[in-house]
Amino acid sequence: MKNAISASMVLIGTFIGAGFASGQEIIQYFGIFGNYGIAGIFISCILLSVFTYCTIDNVCFLGEKEYINRLCRYKWVSFLIKGYMILIFGTMITAFGESLNQLFGLPKIFGVFFINLATIIILCFGSTAVLKFNSIVTPLIILGILLSLFSNNTVSVFNNFCTSAIVYTSYNVITLPFVIIGMKDIVDKKRNSIACSAIFGSVIFILALCLFLLLGEVDGEIIQIPLLSVVSDNYIYVMVIILALSMLTTAVSNGYGLMNMVTLPRKFIIAFLFVFALVFSSFRFNFIVKYLYMIFGYMGIYILANNFWVFVKNREKPRKIEINN
Repeated sequence: MKNAISASMVLIGTFIGAGFASGQEIIQYFGIFGNYGIAGIFISCILLSVFTYCTIDNVCFLGEKEYINRLCRYKWVSFLIKGYMILIFGTMITAFGESLNQLFGLPKIFGVFFINLATIIILCFGSTAVLKFNSIVTPLIILGILLSLFSNNTVSVFNNFCTSAIVYTSYNVITLPFVIIGMKDIVDKKRNSIACSAIFGSVIFILALCLFLLLGEVDGEIIQIPLLSVVSDNYIYVMVIILALSMLTTAVSNGYGLMNMVTLPRKFIIAFLFVFALVFSSFRFNFIVKYLYMIFGYMGIYILANNFWVFVKNREKPRKIEINN
């Protein structure tokens, strides 16, 4: 169980980025449907849990190399994953700049440069630092988002909440397989894989529901970082720290994932990410979440469906690598 909890914390830390923790994703993908948005959140979290379990099973069955070969059997899939990692890295950096600008009126570039530098420093220390950072920081992020529920002052691109839930899930799972591959040794037992998947989906559902209830009246088109507009003045500085940590965990995870996928010198990749984030920060945060995420979401449906297809095909023949019961 300890391994399952540790693995789920890494997944949650990867998932809870700026879009989620700020509340912008919850408004754009679920809040616009009113109470039906809760059903959308539920569908999305069920898909996340099932996807996680299937991915763990697929990796254990096929082995790391064969699974990646099947996942990226088409070149466009590999480009999609790399492109999304770069997009998410830039988005996390942009969101922190928006946070400081909204709260303190500081120039956006100030926050962008600060968190960009912090992310790069963590990446320089390699995989051990990435995993430890996520494991330590994620519980703090979860607690912070939950506390925000008790600290408040109190036009959609989708046709229905089901479509929105699927697209939301699909862009969020684009990079998850590569995070799971790095943890397969601690979730190789069936009970651990089930527990990890269940904890991951359940925690995301609880947090998303809290944000949904908290941000029901906020206009995500006007306010870039919705959560900062509803928490009390006494809690605002704590919330900025929580948001910064959530952005760091996601940016670090995606930056590290990109370094593992690209056969270029690490220094070159780190320098590219640093410069890209500075340039990318010229986009507005809500535009990124509403439109760029959506584009990757529709393309990411292939990864979601392909993972399930591989899982089903695995059941048609004896297992190559047995998951311990």
